[in-house]
Amino acid sequence: MKRASIELNFHALYSNFLDVLKVPDVNRMVTKETYRNIKVLLRADKVIANFSDRSLLKNLGHWLGMLTLARNKPILQNDLDLKSLLVEAYYKGQQELLYVVPFVAKILESCAKSKVFKPPNPWTMAIMNVLAELHQEQELKLNLKFEIEVLCKNLDIDVSQLKPSVYLKDPERLRKIEYQLSQPPKKDNSQVAVSQLNIPTTSLNEPELTGVPGQTASSPPVMQNNSTTPTSSVAAPEPRFSYMDIQLAGSAALQNHLTINPSILLFQSQPQLKQLVRTAVERAVNEWVLPVAERAIKIARTNFALDFEENRMRMAAHYMVRNLTAGMAMITCRDQLLASITTQMKGTLQNAMVGATVPQKEMIDQAATIIAQENMELGCAFIQKTAIEKAIPEIDKRLLSEYELRKIARQEGRRYCDAIALTYQAERMPEQIRLKVGGVTPQQMAVYEEFARNIPGFLPMTERDTAMFIPKPTLPIEPQPHPPTPFQVPQSVPSDDLAALFEKLALEVDQFVQATSGSTTYALLSSNMLVIRDLLITCLVSIF
Repeated sequence: MKRASIELNFHALYSNFLDVLKVPDVNRMVTKETYRNIKVLLRADKVIANFSDRSLLKNLGHWLGMLTLARNKPILQNDLDLKSLLVEAYYKGQQELLYVVPFVAKILESCAKSKVFKPPNPWTMAIMNVLAELHQEQELKLNLKFEIEVLCKNLDIDVSQLKPSVYLKDPERLRKIEYQLSQPPKKDNSQVAVSQLNIPTTSLNEPELTGVPGQTASSPPVMQNNSTTPTSSVAAPEPRFSYMDIQLAGSAALQNHLTINPSILLFQSQPQLKQLVRTAVERAVNEWVLPVAERAIKIARTNFALDFEENRMRMAAHYMVRNLTAGMAMITCRDQLLASITTQMKGTLQNAMVGATVPQKEMIDQAATIIAQENMELGCAFIQKTAIEKAIPEIDKRLLSEYELRKIARQEGRRYCDAIALTYQAERMPEQIRLKVGGVTPQQMAVYEEFARNIPGFLPMTERDTAMFIPKPTLPIEPQPHPPTPFQVPQSVPSDDLAALFEKLALEVDQFVQATSGSTTYALLSSNMLVIRDLLITCLVSIF
């Protein structure tokens, strides 16, 4: 298996060898071992970029395709569910997609050599349509789009002729899939090491925070990803730092908050080693800043797709991304940061004490464990704030086109409305949570303001701190009386009542179509009603 995972050029040779050998048990064991290695790589930590693991997974995908599809043997869903794997990776972010998309593409590459699975085989085309849906994503990395295009070329398919559906974005499907990228439960080795040294372990027993505001509704993939991590009944630690206390600029920013326990034997005997603590903690923090920030970029565009006011959209986006990024960073990196600080601390101290004796190595382990335990919360706070500071300009950059569209619409004397979002809301969202054309209500905006007041992982903000994020409400300006005009000025912007009427009609037509969709008697009528619904939506968009 090791040779197959690293020697892509010899896959044909190894496959021919198995064919000549003609021992069914060997083929079965090789295939079983291939699945096992693939599952290990899929469950590996993907937050820190690892090109080697991605390359191994890609090679094993090619090897699995040769063992199964190229020989007209199916890949059973119980062994590997490719469509669910794509859905899970899509919701978990770009880092997971960098692993999964090339892996799936290499598996399907072998369909070109198969009599059974060659297009237009329904199983193959179903996965290709999911890849085509992914290919349409504007934010998908170019190298992943290229992987999909190369696969289409190898299978003699035109990517533009595929029929992407709404498979990836179906929330019901996400709830039903069996997660294949999640980490299986495992014992916390760092906790064992601490218990052997008789060190208090209160902060090592912290559970994953599943009640962070903004997490339940906005990011189910992250919740699922962490649902398999071990938890305990110990309450989560109280925040120690204020958001405004954490200063990211300057080399002394971290130094001011570091905690070094005076009882550490190593630093008692060699106090000059204390200066290495900041370097080790900084390295561990920097490893986690970029991956965590990237996970929180996709959110705000959805909730304000039908809002014509770009400043309101910008404010809400900042509130949400600040809260969500902090929560995701806190959930994602806590345990890994503890291990990372421990590793960095051990490596730094061992490099400074070349040729250390066995007792000195034990003191290094003890020092690294205590330093990691006492500074993990500080490291998390720095990662959270750094991720927030990176996410806010990033969300503005991603939403720049949305802001401009609203400005242009206002200059032209009309209200902006996203036709695609309006159609999606009308067709798929229940009435209770469906977005309406126009601005959000004060009650809805209050939810976003609550995001700004309470940032997960930090102490509650004071009124003074909150004022920096939430602008004071301005009093409405009373219109000044003007002399009557000799003629009636036409209104360039229609009333909200008219918009609500068009929207209500479109929804009622859509409900009628859904109610009669299974009847052949109403087939022609349903088809005509669909045309009417589309015209109503077009009219609604055009008047804005």
